[in-house]
Amino acid sequence: MNRVLKSAVIIVLLSSLCTAAEYRLQDGIVEIANQISRSMKNKNAKSVAILDFTELSGAKLLFGGYLSEKLIFEIFRIEGLKVIERNKLNEVLRELTLQNTGMMDGNSIKELGRILGVDALLIGTITDMGTSVDINGRLVNTQSAEILAVTSIMLKKDDQLALMMKPQGTAVVSTAGDSTASAQKKYDITVRVLSATIKDKAVADAEVTLQKEGQPSVAARTDAEGKAVVRSAFPDDGSVSLIIKKEGYSTLTAKGPCTGMSYAVSEILLQMDAFRVVLSWGAEPNDLDLHVVYPNNHINFNKKTGSDAFLDVDDTSSFGPETITIQRRRQGEKYVFAVHNYSANGSYGNRKLSDVSKAKVFVYVGQSLIRSYSVPANQKGGLWVVFAVDGNGAINDIGNIVDIAESSRVESYLRQLIERADFGVARRATAAESDDAKSFTDRGASALNLGGGELAVSFFQKAIERDPNFGPAYEGLARAYEKLNRSAEVMWARRKASELTRFVPANGFRIANAGVALTASSSMGNWKQYTFTPDNLIDDNLWTSWQPVTKPAGGEKEWIKMSFKKEKTVTGFEFSNGFRRIDDLGDLYTMNNRIKTALIQFSDGSEMPITFNDTPTESTFMLPSPKKCTWVKLTVNSIYKGTKWNDLALSEFHVLGQE
Repeated sequence: MNRVLKSAVIIVLLSSLCTAAEYRLQDGIVEIANQISRSMKNKNAKSVAILDFTELSGAKLLFGGYLSEKLIFEIFRIEGLKVIERNKLNEVLRELTLQNTGMMDGNSIKELGRILGVDALLIGTITDMGTSVDINGRLVNTQSAEILAVTSIMLKKDDQLALMMKPQGTAVVSTAGDSTASAQKKYDITVRVLSATIKDKAVADAEVTLQKEGQPSVAARTDAEGKAVVRSAFPDDGSVSLIIKKEGYSTLTAKGPCTGMSYAVSEILLQMDAFRVVLSWGAEPNDLDLHVVYPNNHINFNKKTGSDAFLDVDDTSSFGPETITIQRRRQGEKYVFAVHNYSANGSYGNRKLSDVSKAKVFVYVGQSLIRSYSVPANQKGGLWVVFAVDGNGAINDIGNIVDIAESSRVESYLRQLIERADFGVARRATAAESDDAKSFTDRGASALNLGGGELAVSFFQKAIERDPNFGPAYEGLARAYEKLNRSAEVMWARRKASELTRFVPANGFRIANAGVALTASSSMGNWKQYTFTPDNLIDDNLWTSWQPVTKPAGGEKEWIKMSFKKEKTVTGFEFSNGFRRIDDLGDLYTMNNRIKTALIQFSDGSEMPITFNDTPTESTFMLPSPKKCTWVKLTVNSIYKGTKWNDLALSEFHVLGQE
């Protein structure tokens, strides 16, 4: 074949290849999505964030945003892959002052990947070739910043595509036939925003934003009555986050559901050692009361002022708020905050506080919301003990609901918590919660490295929600507040980080109640509002106890056995010895018998003797090495004698394990 003929054949073949590789717009987008999804599965990448494709110079085109939006939709439809919603990505990038483009260095890619919690970023370029548009994409590993895969296609430049090949902001593009958004059901979510410190004062022109993973954020502003109606494409449930912002007020964040609720925002606190606690709830019950007890003081609806503190707002007709402001925290003194269902005053076994009220408590320091709490579900009782502040100013989460019906008995219960050496049963995270806390802390550190102070705060706070005793989250939070020049918040976070050095992660995780069953040698019958069953040992409530039937030996040789639904690797035990209750009968710890020495037996036939100190505090016993077993049994060998009754009492018994 002569050279002329060979050249002609080559030209024809090349022309055919170019024509075959030139896609119509929608077909080309599907092809890119298919190529990327195959590459992700081959590289074991399960999540991706898609940045706007740009021109080679980094200039942003209308088509770049459109392309990333459509790729999100196409890849999302592929089972097993997670895609970060574009609006969420843009919010993160704005906070970090980064551009939504591929113009980032390797370190920025790694940090952004950690912040977003994704395995890969898809970045790419768009080149106008005249009659066609060249698309080149790179799938980048966020751990190493190495390229995992590339994609390259040519799009036929039709009229629709030509309209979008303009700089962003110069035109609004109509995408006929693309009705995915308009077909979605809409939800109207209504909330009301009030002042936390002035009764019934509506807060107008506050920005109310709703967020949900994988969905665009939606927002509205409050009217003159403080009401905002947010139209959303997603339903109002526990996966929704609410954010309220208003100049001069601390930003409020809360978990849904929130429709029909009133939220009270706090004016910024100027004093360094001041803090504010705000209670809000739903339509029922009519009257919830916020209480705080500290030395020589009990502030509530009945006594609205105390030493350096006062009740700002008292509400008796649903929704709240009720607000207590501590103008100056008194060094060395302990504070305990609780919510009582006054509407069920005197009614034992009532569940409305837990199951109906939707009660939430918010804690403010300086210009920040530092902690928020939602009432625990599926529990009976009229008193929710929310949190405490120790003598050094560190917040200790409690979160117990106890069956105290009378308002007159609230003070005596809370008083014992500030008089004891501890605040009761320490909140322990599960292994999964601890892993989540570490992940959020890493993401917060990455946000801080890229300059995003507010974003870092949100991640550190999410870590604390998952594990309130995760010290590194508080250390990171202090650094983030320092970057934002919030001195009061820095001081609070550092106090808590320091206080948490007593928690040793190597102790293990508490084995969940759902995985255990308790049996005992015997149990006393119920008396008045007191119960003495073995299940009281795992209810995180120091006002209940297990007590065996009264015998001359005073509890010696009595036993309690904990069986596991499946084999566990046990590392240790936590006990609250005696009856850790003070009420109108007196100090039940000293009045009843307590365990002095005991023997712990394991299902593998081994044994471990233990000795208790006679103090009303939590005791921890660690095994010399982890042990696999299906049950453990504690037998009482000797006792400390009570001052009044010959009844043995044990308030809490928890097993720690590696799982």
